[in-house]
Amino acid sequence: MKTRFVSGIFIFLFYALLCIAAYFSSIAYNALVLLLTLAAVYETIKVISSDEEKPMAFLVYIYVAALFAVITFACTWYFIAGLLLLCAVAAVVLKYILKTSGRALLKTLFVMLYPVLPFACLALVSGLEAFRLVSVVLILLIASFADTFALLFGITIKGKKLCPKISPNKTIAGAVGGLIGGVAASVIIYIIFEKADIAFLTDTLGCTGAPALLIYLLLGFFGAVFCEAGDLFASLIKRKFGVKDYGNLIPGHGGIMDRFDGIIFTAVLIFSVLAIINLIVF
Repeated sequence: MKTRFVSGIFIFLFYALLCIAAYFSSIAYNALVLLLTLAAVYETIKVISSDEEKPMAFLVYIYVAALFAVITFACTWYFIAGLLLLCAVAAVVLKYILKTSGRALLKTLFVMLYPVLPFACLALVSGLEAFRLVSVVLILLIASFADTFALLFGITIKGKKLCPKISPNKTIAGAVGGLIGGVAASVIIYIIFEKADIAFLTDTLGCTGAPALLIYLLLGFFGAVFCEAGDLFASLIKRKFGVKDYGNLIPGHGGIMDRFDGIIFTAVLIFSVLAIINLIVF
């Protein structure tokens, strides 16, 4: 527990660094997310290669580097979709050139989608100028509170298991606690952003008071739902390939994927919602 607490402090400091980078420089922010993504890809490839059918890792790393270059310097949906399609076609062609198995091809395509695209959403929020800082804070705080409250409720209340075949340690009480944590985080963020001079709903939608709070509450609730779904999905992969953790980079927590599995799913939701608001307003 002491090791986990110490690691938690360093995680918090890294989250703070992400927020600072998001505020001052989208390039610096995307560079940090790129490092996370490369580490997550390495861990995921290592896990799904446990049965000796290995994906084409070199192609995935090229794809990740190209994707983040597009996100940082030429962020348009058709460039991103085109790059994904190009790399998918390249994977199919290389399958026959390198004479790899169909299973290796499927693993390659899988890693291109997960965890890369959810991490890409974590980077894509940097392109939402009006929402860049608040989106990063929403993602990190909602997911962190959801994880923390789920752990506390699960340990304290225990009770019936949520999905014993996927993650035997998760309980229904923990899941409810996670939702409460996500909502609590959204209230804190509402107070910080909408009651200060850095409000974003007031400045963009002209939304104040109860309507603004409702939007935050919905983001907190569904952000926590997505966080828990991301955690379960990552657990499903680990169980399928018979591993406990994705890595051991973070003592007491596991690997990057063990820490960011819920965050990146929350990022998908927050980016999607704020991108739609950005499209409507601007």
